Formats: sequence, C-alpha cells, structure tokens
Amino acid sequence: MATAALGLVLHFGIAYLWTAVYYLGYRRSASLQRLTSTRSGALLVGAALGVIWLVMDLVVLPLSAARPTPPSSPFFWILLLGHAVVVGSPIALLVRSRR
Repeated sequence: MATAALGLVLHFGIAYLWTAVYYLGYRRSASLQRLTSTRSGALLVGAALGVIWLVMDLVVLPLSAARPTPPSSPFFWILLLGHAVVVGSPIALLVRSRR
C-alpha cells in the first residue's frame, strides 16, 4: 500500500512538473500563444504534450527498476492516446485560459 501511495504521489508530481514546464514555455513563447489561441490549436498542442508519456515510458522507466509498457501491448496505445486526450489537452486548455 505504501508503494502504491508513493507511485501515485510521484505520478502526479511528475505531471505537475511537466505542467509547470509547459506553463513557463507558454508564457515565454509568443508562437505557442498564437498557436493555442484557438481551441483546435490548444487541443493539437495538448495532444503533443500528452506524448510526453511516451518519453517517460520509453526513456525514463527503463532507467529505473520499473518496466515500460511494450509497444506491442494494446495498453501502450491506450495509454498514449489517453495521456494525449485526458492529460495533455486539458493542460493546454487550462494554461490558455489563464492569460
């Protein structure tokens, strides 16, 4: 139970860190602000932001004791799409609304 709680805290902590990095980049980049000025642009950027999960799964996890999700698994594609839609897009839309 303690390991699961630690995993949950770390998962949301990493998500918060990536959100903060995106927010700082957004504040400093006029081109990113222009691109996300429309809802469709924000959703597109959000989907790309969700792909950060891919980097975490294929690069960061292999450096730890955790096992990455193999691309041959259907869960790989579900997680990739889920992070793009359920994580990245809301982040981009929320940051955009905080002008």
